[in-house]
Amino acid sequence: GDGCGVADAVSVLVGNRLGGPTGPSDVAADVRAGLPPARDPIAAAPDTPTWHDDVPDGSGTGTLTTPWYPIPAGDPSDTVIVSATGDLRAGQEVVIEFRGGPDVVFPASGKQAGWLDRLVPLGDLGARPTEVRVVARDTLAGADTWLGVSAPRLAVAQSVPELTAGAPVFADQVSAVFWPCVDQIEMRDGLAEAPAFRLRASDGLEGAIVSNSTFPDNGGTLTPIDRSADFVELPSTLAPAGAPTLGWGHVERVVYDHPPGAYDLTVGEAPRHGWTRLPTLVGPAYTGRIYIG
Repeated sequence: GDGCGVADAVSVLVGNRLGGPTGPSDVAADVRAGLPPARDPIAAAPDTPTWHDDVPDGSGTGTLTTPWYPIPAGDPSDTVIVSATGDLRAGQEVVIEFRGGPDVVFPASGKQAGWLDRLVPLGDLGARPTEVRVVARDTLAGADTWLGVSAPRLAVAQSVPELTAGAPVFADQVSAVFWPCVDQIEMRDGLAEAPAFRLRASDGLEGAIVSNSTFPDNGGTLTPIDRSADFVELPSTLAPAGAPTLGWGHVERVVYDHPPGAYDLTVGEAPRHGWTRLPTLVGPAYTGRIYIG
């Protein structure tokens, strides 16, 4: 049939088109520039500047006003992204300010163990603003109440078929049927093609399916990826957004420790009768564990 399934409605946000900062940041109290000690860089944008007030006992407070960043001309689908982490409960304040547009407040979302993205499509603001900055106020004192915030970045929307064109893709067993136009990985001579991207379902199912294909105890051709690559999630949106609901899904770039495919392969033939019994995949001799249903 016509169309590319869910790919027709999903946009992946890539790159950073903002101009350079027009001045220094303004910080007060415990806030300082740099990565929070307990956090890795933002996976999808590791070079993005960050600030935090994570003092040794975790009780830091303070304020941050980033410099203004110029917004170039572009498409209404261009999206400003700001990432925050740490204590994002009510009482903390992270505001994305636009020169020539309305302020956008980062919603209260509890304590975050990783970076949480706030996406602001510029087309939703009416007239295109000319600059953007972030203002943050950490007012909560007490253990483990620190706050971390990133500089804004401006991402460009790209469709999934455009992003993955010519690259092997692995879509999980729940969502694979919804991606008819991506180049799904192939099995050749008992080996799986190394995926460059992974597409995962959401809808609250992540805990049940995120590692099914790479969990070592399950076995399978994709198991080595779990120990030789990282999955970097790219911000994405589903149009039309509609009412707030569960997440639509995940688009991830697979980043390998070493370039995949660097091996020699020799393929031979071994004739045998069709009734020859081979080792079963469900027995403990193959899996190394007792069948659990």
